[in-house]
Amino acid sequence: MTPPKPLVVIALAAIGCLGFAMLSKQWLYNPRTRASTVMASYEYAFGPISMYRCAPRQDASPVCEAMSNGELVDDFRAEIASARKRAESLPAGSGQELMIGAQAEATMVADMLQTSSAFAPLGWVTVVSSAIALLSLVCIAGLVLANKRVLLPIMPTTTALLGSIVGLVSGCLFVAAKPGAPGFVGVSFGFWMFGAGCVLGLAAATLLNKHIRPLDLDLLEDAMDPENY
Repeated sequence: MTPPKPLVVIALAAIGCLGFAMLSKQWLYNPRTRASTVMASYEYAFGPISMYRCAPRQDASPVCEAMSNGELVDDFRAEIASARKRAESLPAGSGQELMIGAQAEATMVADMLQTSSAFAPLGWVTVVSSAIALLSLVCIAGLVLANKRVLLPIMPTTTALLGSIVGLVSGCLFVAAKPGAPGFVGVSFGFWMFGAGCVLGLAAATLLNKHIRPLDLDLLEDAMDPENY
């Protein structure tokens, strides 16, 4: 049988990757996203529940703001609505060129800032499932290092597997639902650390499961012993 304690390294690596990913704001990133009505260049970075964006200034350091992903979705929708309202509120006597330009701007803003309503909820699902997997792996590693075997209604290996699987699915959907048009932001190292943590978590939970469960006694082990007759 493979010694259990060296296998704990896999669990510890998964814990580290998941912990880093949950705190990271570099799941989705683009240092030069063009995303405003005046087409100023912004830096955008997204984590599973929050993000930041920075507007560069020529005479000083960039001006940055942080907000939740849900707040950004609301901000994008407000900017799209504002652009459409400007296009619709032009006076009837406005020139055709001005009207066409306003409509083109509204369409451009809507295409650039389009965001799925599932984006923010998927991030929360990913964080919660990752936290469940991480805490379960901590429990598994502690039991193995302490040479303890337990029999619980729901084993930590079960919750680690479920958390890793659900997290992996929701994390991929979160990235697929990223805001903006194609090229607005790209996948960055935070997501890859998360993926590595989920895969390592699945491996650790599977390999260490038999080392924390009670030993299965063979009731027929001495059945053919002559001394029993």
